Amino acid sequence: MADPREPGSGDPSFPVTEEAIATRAAELRQAVEAGTDVDWAREYWILLEKHEWLAGRLAKIVAISDRYQASYRELVERLEDTNARFRQLRELGLPVCTGCRKAQTDGRYWARLEEFLQRNTDLVFAKPLCQDCLEQRYGTATSLPASTPRGDPPSVQLPAVEDEALRSARTALSIPSPRDLMAPFTQLANRYEKLLRRLNKVVRISDRVQADLREVNLLLEHTSRTDPLTSLANRRAMRELLAAEVSRARRHGSPLVVVSLDLDHFKAINDTYGHDAGDAVLVQVAAVMERNLRREDSCGRWGGEEFLMVLPECGLEASTKVAEKLRGRIEQATVILGGRTLRVTASIGVATFSVDDSVEDLLRRADDAMYAAKRGGRNRVVRL
Repeated sequence: MADPREPGSGDPSFPVTEEAIATRAAELRQAVEAGTDVDWAREYWILLEKHEWLAGRLAKIVAISDRYQASYRELVERLEDTNARFRQLRELGLPVCTGCRKAQTDGRYWARLEEFLQRNTDLVFAKPLCQDCLEQRYGTATSLPASTPRGDPPSVQLPAVEDEALRSARTALSIPSPRDLMAPFTQLANRYEKLLRRLNKVVRISDRVQADLREVNLLLEHTSRTDPLTSLANRRAMRELLAAEVSRARRHGSPLVVVSLDLDHFKAINDTYGHDAGDAVLVQVAAVMERNLRREDSCGRWGGEEFLMVLPECGLEASTKVAEKLRGRIEQATVILGGRTLRVTASIGVATFSVDDSVEDLLRRADDAMYAAKRGGRNRVVRL
């Protein structure tokens, strides 16, 4: 028989499985039937200690599970809020002409933009407070006061483990030379078995909540890096990918090409047929791009009707052929909407990486090549 542990040790090596309980119960039953003397006080101490440790573990797991569920609900709310903001931003758009690329001076647009940014302050990409707000808030101060460091979050205090079975056990064991421990022993054993079943159930629920939490985190990450209309990578994801490819190309001396693609006369499609038609054209172009690029290539929506492609391990001649093939496939593609057949063409700029190029240099050259294709008559490929 194993030696009993000292009360309060909380040793996790105790056998707290249902199989261990059943095995020990069978051994004690056989000993009673055979008339063998059993040290019930010793057995009682062992079971009492296991029960107390198990109850403490259950209380801890319940507290952790509650925090996981709270985090899960918070992430779901954040995901719903993010999707709502994407829809608002899509409706808001930007007051930039797709032809001359100049900002339009429409007072109603700026009023709508100001109202949106007031509701979504975390989306404001700006420097700290302006001089007027600084003086209004801090008098003649010209900089914000130093922030107060945050302290560590308060630790979770678990409630003390106490129930009727434990109180009865302690009372029985406090009596010198107890005559009959069978009744409290049976009560504690039943309580222990019930507590073990509850612990196993809570652990299974906690595992499911953690799996759901990981899934929501992955979904949030995917949403933050994906264009909601075309399901391509968005500007943020493409910029990060391009930075990684530039670093790799500089380190290994491997070729790298960036392709900028802009749809021709896209504003006319929106003005003539509506934004639903424009959206359908963007989705169709995105599908054409994905079908006609290599597995190692990447493409994304850079903004509006402009797309960006990153072609690693691809030289200038090969990338030009890829761009020409893509231009032809886009020209041949059709979108049928409301009985009308829509077609669109694209102006494409190709830029190759050199060892001294930064990410911005490469993007600027690809953009310059794309604008040269626009000026050259559109629906063509220009390389720099």
